[in-house]
Amino acid sequence: MRGVVFLVIVGLAFSAVCLAADAPKMEIFGGYALFRADSSLTAMPNQIANGWEASVTGNVNRFLGFTADFNGDYTSASTAGGNVTGHIHNFLFGPTVSYRTRRLTPFVHALFGVSHLTGSTELAGTTTASSSDNAFAMALGGGFDVRINRLLAFRLAQLDYLRTQFSSTSQDNFRYSTGLVLRF
Repeated sequence: MRGVVFLVIVGLAFSAVCLAADAPKMEIFGGYALFRADSSLTAMPNQIANGWEASVTGNVNRFLGFTADFNGDYTSASTAGGNVTGHIHNFLFGPTVSYRTRRLTPFVHALFGVSHLTGSTELAGTTTASSSDNAFAMALGGGFDVRINRLLAFRLAQLDYLRTQFSSTSQDNFRYSTGLVLRF
């Protein structure tokens, strides 16, 4: 009986090690981000911003990892009074759950952190006014990575609902990202 119990324990431990071997210990993503900003703070319509996104995910096992996500998006618009520019940077952290197959890795995440917004206005080409603010931010979303080889994957799509809380009101933003994932 002891031998059977020992074999079951060794078999389960070996299975767990084999499952963990399928998952990279770390994944580094870098790529393009398209950001639709909810402009409830201004009289301007919703803005589309272009930018970048980078993240690092440390995988605990085949299914669970923890992600640090950073991105910056930039936009500008001409108005009757002058030019307006805006920059938003997000610093987000949280768990990621993945389901790994041979070629495709779908994932979901819940990320929480801070968003930094900077805006400036150039009036009549002479006077410039600027301001900045920090606020709570959260991103709920997920995406799909397509495996290219053992060390490289292509993030086909990452879609996030990104909520910020500037000036005591909430903004419902959306972010699309795509790029390359290095897997170690």
